[in-house]
Amino acid sequence: MLNRFFSLALLTFANVFFCFTRDADATSRFTGQPVQTLTRDEASPWDFIEQHRDSDPRIPWEPHHPNGSVMCDQVRSAFGTDAPHANSFLLHAAPGWQDHGQATPVVLVPGAFDDATRRWALPHQEGGHDDPRPGLMSYLAGRGSPVFAVTYSHNHGDNIYQGEALANAIQRVRSLLGRQDDATFQVNLVAHSKGAMSVRSYVQSASGFYSDRKFLTPFRGDVSRVAFIASPLGGLDLPYRYYIYNLQQFTQSGRAPVAASRMILYGFWKDAGPSYLLSGHYPGQLQMLFDLRKRGVPYGLMSCTADANDSMHRLVDGGRSFFVESEGIEHAIAEGGSLIEKLNSVGFPRSVASAVLAGNKPVLYDPRLLPFRIPIGMEITAPSDGLLFVKSALYTEGLTVGGASLLDQKTMFLNHIELTQDEDAFAWVDQMVGSGFASESR
Repeated sequence: MLNRFFSLALLTFANVFFCFTRDADATSRFTGQPVQTLTRDEASPWDFIEQHRDSDPRIPWEPHHPNGSVMCDQVRSAFGTDAPHANSFLLHAAPGWQDHGQATPVVLVPGAFDDATRRWALPHQEGGHDDPRPGLMSYLAGRGSPVFAVTYSHNHGDNIYQGEALANAIQRVRSLLGRQDDATFQVNLVAHSKGAMSVRSYVQSASGFYSDRKFLTPFRGDVSRVAFIASPLGGLDLPYRYYIYNLQQFTQSGRAPVAASRMILYGFWKDAGPSYLLSGHYPGQLQMLFDLRKRGVPYGLMSCTADANDSMHRLVDGGRSFFVESEGIEHAIAEGGSLIEKLNSVGFPRSVASAVLAGNKPVLYDPRLLPFRIPIGMEITAPSDGLLFVKSALYTEGLTVGGASLLDQKTMFLNHIELTQDEDAFAWVDQMVGSGFASESR
């Protein structure tokens, strides 16, 4: 117990020390001047979309999967390319962003395989449907919040560099609102899925954990509240949990990451290629990994394999069976810098409150076939939202361990995607970080 106390004290001191001593080079090189801006019909339903770049040369190029990034047409146009550099991001502004006086701005952060337009502005148009129902952006803006959003340059990019993009986006919001000299300026954040990792990376000054990242911006105290939606707060281990998932991805040659470096396919060994989790195309996914057996989520029947479970064990623990070869989850966690473990050992700063929303509908549906409810994914080993285990989504100990407050912890019967489409979820977000919170505080 004493060892844990001294470890927490040391890490807390390190966070404070970095805040006052580290050179914030990257942000000083961020000019806040957009490279290009979309407006009017090109930006609709946003008021405008700006592309920004941070010119610090230490922010590396991150290779994109050769099958291409997943971007909606508007976002692709705003970036001007399918494969933007990691130093780039988009800032989206909702209509009415300048009309709400001193109200706390809300910045929305999407997850992997996603962007701000698809997730926050037009979430019901997934799968090519012409569904005009608005998203969380319009809901919050209509209730008096100045709303902004970010889109990152890489579907599975390094979360710490994406945290730097978020820091730059907050700085740009501050400038747009004319509050550069306002020492009280803060934003509230809403993160979905992998987006939680960039939020935590910035707010928890994760760059201080790694010697080659210390040039990045430490937390500047400009975030007040964070609402996490279907977020892997306790980590995830999906690629290592299911042989059948890996087999499906090998068969389809998809963009989703696989844990197996090689598998037997149609009687022959096949390399995973660019879809291999350690291929360099998935740095952000590596940083989210955690063996959830340590959080009480056992392996179930869906993980079993026909070779007396030898392939199941080799996949997660490393080694080679008759059907699969893997370096194992612990090797992959180390390659990702054990980021989840580091974040959860320190927790949020005391000045930042958080709220957590999880789903427990364990089925995902094919968006191309709506309104027909055709399942394309299911996670029934333990309570889940069809992709993320509830135990991970509600792992709030890693937020509060340093003394930060937890505003609320809620579960709704919605799946991983429905949590970003449902009005009850919108109302909860508004109460945590939007106008509903502002009304309570007056």
